[in-house]
Amino acid sequence: MFESKFGWTLTKVEKLVGDIENILASVDPTTMCAFACAVDTAARKRLRQEGYVVSAPAVICAEIGLGNLIEWYTKKHKVEMAYLFYDQNEPFIKSIRTRWLRHEERMRKQLVAHDLLWGRIANVQPVSMRTTPQVQACDVISWSFNRRLTAPRDKWATLADRLLGTRRHRGKLTNWQLDPITEAIMRAKNPKT
Repeated sequence: MFESKFGWTLTKVEKLVGDIENILASVDPTTMCAFACAVDTAARKRLRQEGYVVSAPAVICAEIGLGNLIEWYTKKHKVEMAYLFYDQNEPFIKSIRTRWLRHEERMRKQLVAHDLLWGRIANVQPVSMRTTPQVQACDVISWSFNRRLTAPRDKWATLADRLLGTRRHRGKLTNWQLDPITEAIMRAKNPKT
C-alpha cells in the first residue's frame, strides 16, 4: 500500500497512519462501524478446482459482513438503502459491483428484491481516495487488519489491535470481526457443480 515508488517514506507513512488513528479515535463510536473479514484464498482455489461454486473473496466478505453493517447503519440513521463506495483502484470493487449488477438485473426483470443484502444497496461506485478521505481511513483499517493476519509481528499489525480490538480488549471503533472464512465453512456453504 505504502510503496517507496509512490513517494512514501517511513516518516510519511507514520504521520498518515498516526493522523488517521487520531481522527478515528476521536469519532463517536456510535456513529461509525468497521467490519473486518478474511478468506482462506488457498482453500478457495482448491475448492474451485474441485468444482465448488465459490464467490470471489470480496463477495464472500460482502455477503457475510455487509449485512451486519447495513443493518446497523439503517437502524441508526433510519434509511432503507445503502451506497457503497470503494477506492477507484480497489481490486475488490469489480467483483462486488458485478455481483450487485447481477442482482439489479434480476430485480428489473422480476420487480422484486429476493436478496435482502443486495436489494438494500442502491449503488456501488468508485471514488478517489484523494478527494474522499473516509475511503483512505477505511483502507488503513483494512491494511492493518491484513497485516495482523499475515505478519502479526509487523509494527503495523498492532494498529488493528488498537482500532478493532482483540478477543481480550475492545478497540476504538465499533466493529465486527469475523474469524477467517475457512475451507470447512466454504465447503459447507457452497454447492458443488
